[in-house]
Amino acid sequence: MLALLSCKQQQKKRYTYDRTISFDVYSSSYWSGYVEEGDFFYTTNLGTRTMRFYDSKGKELNRLNLEHVTAPNTTGFQVKVLARNDIYLLDYANHFIYKLDSLANVVKKIDTAYYIRNKSLEAYFTIGIDGIEGETILLDLSFKDTLNRGSRDLRWLESKNKPILSKIEGLDNDTRLVYSNLTPAYLTEQAKKNKEEHFSSYTSAILTKNQVLFVDRSANLIYVLDRQTLQVKRTVAIESEYTDTAIGSFTFYTKEKAKTVNFTDYNYEYATSVNQIIYDPYRNTFLVVLAHRTDVEKNPEQKYTNRPFSIITYDEGLNKIDEQVFYNRKYDFYKSMFPTKEGLLIHSNSKMNPNYKTNTLSYDLFKI
Repeated sequence: MLALLSCKQQQKKRYTYDRTISFDVYSSSYWSGYVEEGDFFYTTNLGTRTMRFYDSKGKELNRLNLEHVTAPNTTGFQVKVLARNDIYLLDYANHFIYKLDSLANVVKKIDTAYYIRNKSLEAYFTIGIDGIEGETILLDLSFKDTLNRGSRDLRWLESKNKPILSKIEGLDNDTRLVYSNLTPAYLTEQAKKNKEEHFSSYTSAILTKNQVLFVDRSANLIYVLDRQTLQVKRTVAIESEYTDTAIGSFTFYTKEKAKTVNFTDYNYEYATSVNQIIYDPYRNTFLVVLAHRTDVEKNPEQKYTNRPFSIITYDEGLNKIDEQVFYNRKYDFYKSMFPTKEGLLIHSNSKMNPNYKTNTLSYDLFKI
């Protein structure tokens, strides 16, 4: 087995380290990222309610006062680059989505409160790839009254000239809501076993011209949905050569542990998990980021980002073409990764890194 692993590790790597882009910022930020269209990085800070923009040398280019954008009582928000020239800010406390251009100007405000009413909106959303007509924003909604059964609603807002299905409701003149129930059987099973715990799972999804690709961190499948009917057309098993991806590897739940362990946190920090799915438009490939399962008895310190993870690459037909393992715990694989013309940007200042630096933004560029 050791010889086999050694042989695999010596194989040619798809992602080759090229350089580190690192500079001081005004304050540490959970939400940070890169906008290729303008070639700049951004950070956000809820405490100071600011969003700052930097070039690759660390020069501050612009500053956005979020007090002028979000509602005064905002208690939480998420920022994501969802296209190569647009930024979306989700005020999930007040159910607003703000679209910013590459100059940090607010160009659109979308109110989702009418549709989600008193439901719980999780701060995870995405839009389609470039080249799709209209604007598409995908929301992941968790409903408290059905959450303990593992039920999830996959919804998205689309701007189109006319509805494509009768069940689409108009949100405003150019944005519409489509929804579909998606309940992976395994999640339902695990939730039933864990009735006393708040069952929660994180998701990631991307849109292509004809389909939705959806992953849940607690399931070993890529769900392929038809983009118009939102029906699951097929599933693709996520398989790894380096960690356990059998369905039971995504949880540590047992009746005995449930009495002494916070089930949700335990799984989040130690179990195999599918952290995100990414589309690389330059190479027409899909990337799945997979956190490796920890042997809790032998290596309890290997948790959260202090453990290996894989980037599994799939071709257009979702055929696996490569898997590369990253062992350096400086990488925060819970944060977004950004495909560029040069390669892939990975956040490289994880808080579990012994060389972690506060008030520093750092990304490693890997050539492909």
